[in-house]
Amino acid sequence: SHTRGAAAMFAHVVQRLRRTFSRGGARRIHTAPDGATRGGGEGPKAGDDVRPGTVGADGGGLVVAARSGGVVVSSSTVVNDAPAPAAAATPGGRSAVDEAAKRKDAQDAQMKERKRRMAALVRVFGDGVVDNALSRTWQSRVDALAAVKAAVEAKAPSLKVAGEADEFTRLFRASCKMAERGVHDKVPPVFLASVDLTAAIVASALPADAAARDKGIGPLVPPLVRACGTSNARVQEASVQVLMAMAHAPELGAAALAPHVLAPVDAKATAVVAARLLLLQALLPLVGLDGEGGFTLDNTMEIVLPALSQADTKTRRLAMAVATELYRHAGADVTRYTNTLPAAMLRKLDKRFAKVDAAAAGGATPAWRGGDGAADGGGDFDEKDEAADAGPVATQLVGDDGGDAGADREGALAELGKSLVSSISSGRHSSPERSSPEHAVPTRPGGPQLMRGGRVRPNRRGGGGDDG
Repeated sequence: SHTRGAAAMFAHVVQRLRRTFSRGGARRIHTAPDGATRGGGEGPKAGDDVRPGTVGADGGGLVVAARSGGVVVSSSTVVNDAPAPAAAATPGGRSAVDEAAKRKDAQDAQMKERKRRMAALVRVFGDGVVDNALSRTWQSRVDALAAVKAAVEAKAPSLKVAGEADEFTRLFRASCKMAERGVHDKVPPVFLASVDLTAAIVASALPADAAARDKGIGPLVPPLVRACGTSNARVQEASVQVLMAMAHAPELGAAALAPHVLAPVDAKATAVVAARLLLLQALLPLVGLDGEGGFTLDNTMEIVLPALSQADTKTRRLAMAVATELYRHAGADVTRYTNTLPAAMLRKLDKRFAKVDAAAAGGATPAWRGGDGAADGGGDFDEKDEAADAGPVATQLVGDDGGDAGADREGALAELGKSLVSSISSGRHSSPERSSPEHAVPTRPGGPQLMRGGRVRPNRRGGGGDDG
């Protein structure tokens, strides 16, 4: 009976082992957790020739046949004769080391291939700068872009004066490639370093060849325009400033920016729409609507008209400022697009258009508006209303007399980045219902409530209210 009981126990162990090692592999030996039992034997060792139906060398083990192979159960050791998975080594074992070595070899090969493709950059800036540009550490990438910027500022003027066109073009192409890598980087310090490099290129390294210039600068414009609508204030400001520098550069001009500024945009992306409107507000006084700069009344109104119906207050005000600037250039043709707007918006736009007409006619209302040409100052238009809607920078950009604002406009362009940050940040969560103090709500239940007209309703529950 003792033998039958032991055999039943061993059969139970075999069933569990079959479930555990059903997939098979090489012969393995597993030490039992309970140590030696009756018989006192040590059981078979690794490498012992163990077959189903035999007894261990010390008599303390019993071999039982199983589907997964022969299994030996002894006093302290279990031998599984089933095949083990080939890659089932313990962590840190030989297979883990091999996998780590393979990954490192693959990474090294990838790095060599990337450096091979960037061989032109290595010849211009050196191996160390390119290694930093390809580094996974963002600070190393920033250092690489700073080194390229220093090289551009140091070499470009001298090469241009010396007339070394080939070397100058190679420097321009290599620096644009480095800047292109940076403007697609998701780390803000790396992006800002690439913007600084782009500004240095625009300032001193633009070649005379238009094809080479467009090929180098063209890929930089779309990510810079997209960055104007991000939530990072520094990224917004830097992007707008470098785009304005491109627009002012005689070699580039606003024509290089127009296709990207006028690209279709989702109307629900309030920050992106506001960024496009501010760019239009800055670019239109520079290039107008003659078509040479890429801006026409049709393609510009495709962005302005939906923005005039936005629920966001700041976006609507920016759209009205851009519509006013369009009216300065196109006149009554703008009304062909705006006549489908709500009556309240039409009244606001009409006030702004009347001021433009009055300034152009020396204070007289044009006859097409129903006036007789007498100087009436544009009706009941309030100058403070336009200043509040467009903002101080917008007022300087469009000018008060419809002409060139000179130094004021130049200063306004320099401050455009800050205006973008403040306008988008303050208007991102605003709504028409909460845009004025008379629609304010109490900050806590039971506290004093601000009523329409600015009157305060006292707390009648006692404690903190005004009895008066």
